[in-house]
Amino acid sequence: TIAEVLGERLPWTLLLAGTGIVIAAVLALVLGVATAWRQGGLLDRVVTAVGQGMEGLPSFVVAFAAIGVFSLGLGWLPVAGVTDGDSDATFAQVAEHLVLPALVLGVSQAPWLVLHLRQSLLTALADDHVIGARARGLPERLVVTGHALPTALLPFLNVLGTRVPELVTGA
Repeated sequence: TIAEVLGERLPWTLLLAGTGIVIAAVLALVLGVATAWRQGGLLDRVVTAVGQGMEGLPSFVVAFAAIGVFSLGLGWLPVAGVTDGDSDATFAQVAEHLVLPALVLGVSQAPWLVLHLRQSLLTALADDHVIGARARGLPERLVVTGHALPTALLPFLNVLGTRVPELVTGA
């Protein structure tokens, strides 16, 4: 029945979607903070341009490109499946088969998250409490990570939550 098929595949779908959202969130945190911290620098310009370009790119296009490069071209990663099919699912096999689709899902969701976190952080860096922290002579790293980032994380988590259904249905 349909319920049996869904029940059989749901854990794998949740594993893939969960891994993809973790990858997207980590990419967004690292790149969003780095680009806002050094606004106008080379990294900011490159990440913003690539992010804006990738926002309109469907995830299946990213998937086809990744399969073409990493599976067919280089032969590094398997194209499909949860395991090699010749034995029970081992952690190593599942991990190997999870890398490519999870990275594709993460990378395809990251542009929205990176650009949103960057903008939220830039707004937070202009807040009074952040300006006050700078005026007190706190190190810039502490000002960004301790004062501006917590303010920017709430809108980021909001956007992250709106991306989860798309990840689950896309997985």
